[in-house]
Amino acid sequence: MYFSDWDVLHPKAVDKPSSWTSILHAVKALETGFGWKIGNGMTIRFGFDRWGFEDLDGNSLRASFNGIWDSLVSELWRSNLCVGDRDQVEELYGDRLCDHIYALPTIQHGPPDRIVWFHNKSECYSSNFGYSWLILKKMGYGPHRLFWRTIWKLHVLPKIRIFAWRVGHNLLPTNVKMASIFHDFDCTCHRCEIGNVTIIHALRDCPKARAILSFGGLDGRLLDSPFESGIDWLEDATCLLDLKASENLITVLGNIWNGRSNALFRGKEDDA
Repeated sequence: MYFSDWDVLHPKAVDKPSSWTSILHAVKALETGFGWKIGNGMTIRFGFDRWGFEDLDGNSLRASFNGIWDSLVSELWRSNLCVGDRDQVEELYGDRLCDHIYALPTIQHGPPDRIVWFHNKSECYSSNFGYSWLILKKMGYGPHRLFWRTIWKLHVLPKIRIFAWRVGHNLLPTNVKMASIFHDFDCTCHRCEIGNVTIIHALRDCPKARAILSFGGLDGRLLDSPFESGIDWLEDATCLLDLKASENLITVLGNIWNGRSNALFRGKEDDA
């Protein structure tokens, strides 16, 4: 049996023909679409498992709490009321994520936890839903629920909110974006000359941008983890940061982008 205890998300790795290899690749591609729905909280380890809603997992924990990954979600709940201890949840996840976690429906003496598909109302997976979800992810149009909920709550200038919206829809005129429209357009970064200008490069990976973000004390996981798109990066930032820190980050990113534009079109290079 290749699925221990019928757990399709953790298949047994074996040296088998290509058909089995394809199944393993499919499981890996789809696993982030699945997660645990809370019943009694006795199965879910909140440091390792994805639970409650999309993108709520161990990466959402504040860095200082990384040593408690094996703890069960049930430990966040009071046994008599089956309601989360808000102070403890806020300490673990920050005030903004705490609101979402605390709003999760719970049942006193509930049924066992179960794995569900996050991307339809029935919470049931089908191949059609899976294909549609993978295509949207490939195009950069995944749900990113926390990001879209958050940007309209930010107390920032309207132009910064619009900037965040443009990042989310991959609408910034980066060199890579322009090269997809104009033939032979140079994708190279004019500042560092060591990378192609994607949104991630322009706002994070370019040395000048990285210096600004590092000076501001941005979480190392957001500085160093690989991301395929700007919205994936900001979605993770939304999970890790509280609302005030998210406001500061989006504002700084807007200023970084303006600095690049000034350097390119006006020849005015600001100090980091």
